[in-house]
This record gives sequence, C-alpha cells and structure tokens, in this order.
Amino acid sequence: MTRDPDLNEKVLTLSNHGRRKDQKKQFWPDVLGFKYKISNIQAALGCAQLERLEELVLRKREILSFYQNSFRDIENIKMNPEQTGTVNGAWMPTVVFDEQSAISVAYLQDSLQKQGIDARVFFSPLSSLPMFTPLRSNVNAYSIPSRALNLPSFHDISHEQLSQVTNAILSEVEKQGC
Repeated sequence: MTRDPDLNEKVLTLSNHGRRKDQKKQFWPDVLGFKYKISNIQAALGCAQLERLEELVLRKREILSFYQNSFRDIENIKMNPEQTGTVNGAWMPTVVFDEQSAISVAYLQDSLQKQGIDARVFFSPLSSLPMFTPLRSNVNAYSIPSRALNLPSFHDISHEQLSQVTNAILSEVEKQGC
C-alpha cells in the first residue's frame, strides 16, 4: 500500500497483466505487466486438475466437436484445426469467418450477449499491443481477430446451451446472408 495514488494505480496495472482498471477491451494490456500470484488453494486445485487432465480434455474435445458438427455445412465458417500428428486440447473453441463473409464479429458478440451467451473476443496479436513494435507483415495474426469469436465451453455446459449458442450463430449467419 502507498499514499501515492499514481504509484498505487501503476502497481495495480502492472500486477494485472498490464491492464488498466478502466480498460474495456478484453485481453488487452496497456503496458507490459505480470500476474504471478497464486495461493496455496489455487496450487492444490491445479494439482487436482492435472490428475483429471485426460477427462477434462476429452470433455473440451466433445464440446468442440459439437460446434464443428453444427457448423460443418456453413462454407464461411472454420473452427479450430487439428493438424495430422497432433491432438487439439480444445481449450477455447473458436469460430472464424472467412474474410469475404459479411458477418460483423462485434455485432455477433453483442447479439449473443443479449441472449445471455458469453462469447469472447479472439486474442489480438502481441505485436499489436502498445508495448511492442507492430509487425503488420504477419497478416493472419492481424486478420483473424476481426473475424473470430471464442465460444462458451465450460465443462458442464449442457446440450441445450450448446444448441442455443449454435442456433443463435446460425440465425445471425442466415440474417446476414452468409
């Protein structure tokens, strides 16, 4: 604790991955920061989760598979790929619209939010953050965030909730003529 409010704000920002408390963009640090804190209880929970890793990954893969099957007939939608010889952990199922698609991801996220669906923005390229030098030559890293949305994938998401998400997205795709 300090009596200097500016120093206090700087320390709080640095210790929250560099995100200011008034930052509205998700996953957007304003400066290079850190977040090293972990309690004994969090460490114990982490160890317990590691013991169930196969079960947890299997469930995440089931959720991703549901989304992939729901969108398989939509030409302008791609999802998390799985390269030959790899196993996708399916941590965050992401729907990616083709560049020529008319879908506005910001509009879609807002529409889903109004239906109680917590879809999240795709991560911005590190070189787009203020503390780094922009590297625009990595065109995919700069293109995908404006066309992608991370879908809900908590472990106890129900079949009905998954259907609600996919139906809402399919409805928007149909409305926007994609």
